[in-house]
Amino acid sequence: MYQKFEFSADRQPAAPLDREIDGVKGASGAGAYPENKSVNAGIHTKSISGIRSWWSGERPLKVKSEAELRAFMRRQRVFVDLPVAVLAAFALAPIMALAAILIKLQDGGPIIFRQERMGLDGKPFEILKFRSMGVEHGDPTGRLQTLRNDTRVTAVGRLLRATSIDELPQLWNVLRGDLSMVGPRPMVAAQEISGRPAREVIPDYDFRQQVRPGLTGWAQANGYRGPTTTYNAGLGRFEHDVAYIQSASCLLDYWTMLLTFVKQVIMYTGT
Repeated sequence: MYQKFEFSADRQPAAPLDREIDGVKGASGAGAYPENKSVNAGIHTKSISGIRSWWSGERPLKVKSEAELRAFMRRQRVFVDLPVAVLAAFALAPIMALAAILIKLQDGGPIIFRQERMGLDGKPFEILKFRSMGVEHGDPTGRLQTLRNDTRVTAVGRLLRATSIDELPQLWNVLRGDLSMVGPRPMVAAQEISGRPAREVIPDYDFRQQVRPGLTGWAQANGYRGPTTTYNAGLGRFEHDVAYIQSASCLLDYWTMLLTFVKQVIMYTGT
């Protein structure tokens, strides 16, 4: 049985912020923070890549109620996830077929790599990707993060990862309801930040699990893609995920997908 995220007032960050906060101090006006009416000190806002985000000290505020987020996810399913995933699956079918052939020709191993990730409310599910590493190098736990110039990645896998084609099987995860097109990227149970468990470094890390995880997210659209081997990388991704949840909308989803395509598909040349 998985444990649902609950906002806890007594949890404190394990590591200090090592960069200045963008934005200005804000007042806690009546009704401004429906899930945090008892928080009356240290409230401020940050601009997270152009999205306003609300915090109390170093902790995120739960701006939207659970009912509001569930209503958003129903709209998201109808107006974003299903139409975009269906159209993308048909349009990209030839590319996915070619990728499958190249993977099979390279070493004869499995085409699809499967890994358990944490979904909505922390419920585990099996995510699908085109295999980009040698058969003997796959890590089902996800603890060993893929680094730039990682020798475990095959020649075909490097091409798939550079173009994000390796992520395309997750369209099936979207159609199945495990993922949304946009949301915080799903973490593995053993997720680490700077070599330590993510929940130890950022105690509110499960804040991300209030919505379905996404095939892409506000963090990825703004450059926070790849390993979280440093505190700043993990914190930056977390801040962007928080900002997305606080401002979630279908219009933001479409803007995020456009930015992802431009910045992380057309321009991306990393791992």
